[in-house]
Amino acid sequence: MKRHDILKSLERKRDNHEYLIGASVGSGLTAKNAEESDVDFLLILSSGIYRQRGVSSYGAYLSSSNSNEEVLKLYQHEIWPRNLASPLILGLFASDPTIDLDQYMDDLIDGGVAGITNYPTVTLIDGRFRSALESRELGFMTEVKLLEAAKKKGLFTVAFVHTLEEALTMQKISPDILCLHLGLTTGGSLGAKKISSLQSTHRFVLNTFKRINKQSNHFFMIYGGPIDNAPDTHFIFNNNPYVDGYIGGSVFERIPSEHSFKYLVNEFRNEETRNYLMNLTDDTMEPSDYIRFIKSFIDEHYASEISLSELANLLHLSTAYLSRLFKKEIGISFTEYVVNYRLNLSKKLLRRSVLPLKEVAQQVGYPNYSHFSKLFKKYYGQSPSFYRKSYKDKD
Repeated sequence: MKRHDILKSLERKRDNHEYLIGASVGSGLTAKNAEESDVDFLLILSSGIYRQRGVSSYGAYLSSSNSNEEVLKLYQHEIWPRNLASPLILGLFASDPTIDLDQYMDDLIDGGVAGITNYPTVTLIDGRFRSALESRELGFMTEVKLLEAAKKKGLFTVAFVHTLEEALTMQKISPDILCLHLGLTTGGSLGAKKISSLQSTHRFVLNTFKRINKQSNHFFMIYGGPIDNAPDTHFIFNNNPYVDGYIGGSVFERIPSEHSFKYLVNEFRNEETRNYLMNLTDDTMEPSDYIRFIKSFIDEHYASEISLSELANLLHLSTAYLSRLFKKEIGISFTEYVVNYRLNLSKKLLRRSVLPLKEVAQQVGYPNYSHFSKLFKKYYGQSPSFYRKSYKDKD
């Protein structure tokens, strides 16, 4: 995808008041999942490679391997063969003494790369080591020159900066995305320290972007730091008129994997989570057992497509008989029960979360938002957006 096409796509989303989402990936599987989740672009960074190895993203800053070689290998062997439509942005270590950057970028363009970002970036290094790097022309200005050269070659550019001074310097070359790197994602639960951290982050982001001339940069985005979930991100979005979107690394790649793995292992170990399936092996099931099984099945699978005919096959019953039995026992049809179950859950999500409306619809089993919205309005006399707004107004 060409730079011009990427910009048009991102501008169209911003004009529609949609926040931009980028994903930093360290494997072909993550890249494929990210594309299927409709992210706006993919960053292929060496930090992601180290995450996949089970160590900190800071591993990308060690001299255990050549970052540019690692990223290129990941791109060539895992990302490019997937034939992804998303723009692919490669992290390029600007101070690599083993390559000719100009020729290297030409080779990347020939290989289908859409853009470049400065990663690993010295912006995350401070103290005496940072001073030594800067004094030997291995510092931040090397990255600025890299992205300036990339722009001249027609590559899409994502510029990582860590301080106001770096942001002011980088904006002079007008990168396509100026991304404020807030430090590596820490993860953690919401508590007093987390809230304080988010508030200070908000002030830092606001004060930094307020000083930058946005006309010379296409988009402002944020990355990392204390932000490790959607509510954190929307706290920044809703209180900052300058931010156009968020780029996630550990948030999309490490944290969900850690949580889901623990959850699934616990499910496999905990027999109680499978009680609703145990009745299937019982030849003495009563009509009430069938209904309990169906209700338990809906509890577990409401977010997926649920078919009464498939349940009837599982129970070795006719669909017509099971339909009559369900309505007799519950008082409403199976379809009506599923719709009520999902819509009631959607009301809770609309009240208690800041998830986008489309995401709420998907989480309760309606991948088509238009269909969800029509059902919601039919049952409650108002749209999902109006329901959320009126609930917040009451607060």
